[in-house]
Amino acid sequence: VAETMPAPPADMPELKALCSALAAPGTGAALLRLGAGQRERAYAAMFGAALPGAAQGLLLVPDLSFIPPLAAALELVYPGRVGQWHARLTPKRRAEAWAGAQNGGFKVMIATRTGVFLPFKELRLAVMDAEQEEIYKQEEAEPFYHAREVLLRRVKALGGRAVLAGDCPSIESWGRAAAGEFARFDIAPSA
Repeated sequence: VAETMPAPPADMPELKALCSALAAPGTGAALLRLGAGQRERAYAAMFGAALPGAAQGLLLVPDLSFIPPLAAALELVYPGRVGQWHARLTPKRRAEAWAGAQNGGFKVMIATRTGVFLPFKELRLAVMDAEQEEIYKQEEAEPFYHAREVLLRRVKALGGRAVLAGDCPSIESWGRAAAGEFARFDIAPSA
């Protein structure tokens, strides 16, 4: 079945530049500023541009309530190939999600912070939605980690790309973009 790749929406010209960068060979990280109402269309276009062939993607979200609308948008691009990973999965669904990431059955996984550890067959693009949210820090119990830092190191080691997205970036990410460590793309919030 041919996958329908959405074009970047005309009202988001910066997204076209980001999608071109994601489609080109290479590695690296980007900071993307976008409004909450723009995420479904933007992420569908980004994954569509960045995942040729067997390549896979990861979309980290800070809250379970974000998953249904994002899954619906990505299902239009990859019907039946969008998986989910979060604490409320049954053991059977958890095993299916793990296997789907590992064997390439899922093209895109939408996950909460522990999804950063999923065993992807060929991870090419990882997007962290609302990257400024404190929930990405695991501080309650060992192992202590920040999903953003794990994601950036993992994607670099695997030769992929990372996009840290949100309407109000963290000061750490903003500083890294200002220092040239991350490419920066700004999509004006919807009026």
